[in-house]
Amino acid sequence: MKTLALSRTDRCSTFVAKTAKDVMMTNPLSINHHATIPEVAEFMTTKGISAAPVIDEAGRPMGVISRTDLVRYAGNEPTAKFKRRPSTAGEIMTPVVCFVRPATTLETVIDDLLSCMIHRLFVVDDHGVLVGVISAIDVLRSLQTAIATASAKRIAHPETTETSRISSSAS
Repeated sequence: MKTLALSRTDRCSTFVAKTAKDVMMTNPLSINHHATIPEVAEFMTTKGISAAPVIDEAGRPMGVISRTDLVRYAGNEPTAKFKRRPSTAGEIMTPVVCFVRPATTLETVIDDLLSCMIHRLFVVDDHGVLVGVISAIDVLRSLQTAIATASAKRIAHPETTETSRISSSAS
């Protein structure tokens, strides 16, 4: 049996959305890096979120803070890393920012989510200001929409739908 592999481009052509802008959530909730740890805990609990970008005064992402960060540092005493007990989001955040631009292809968004092994990818404008966030769920929703649209087209116009064979017997 001969199997044809789909290229990365073919996989992404299934999506109706083509860029980060098409799937991102705009105006994401964020936390100022000077926010106190109790303020962060209250904000995340009230909003029902598990993580949020930490931003500077200009709105540029500096890192990510999660529930895990809060738990990890809740009882932290001074150590070699901290000369005093941490008190702000900026001190306990994970200082890694994975981001894309709004025009980034969906293919690249998916590759970045997978290669960085993250659940969220930030979208920043040309000045580095946070304008959106893309979660793995956002990408799956886009795929679900594309599949539903394709199914509806097949049902509405079965005579114009092409069937592709992915596997065939070797001759």
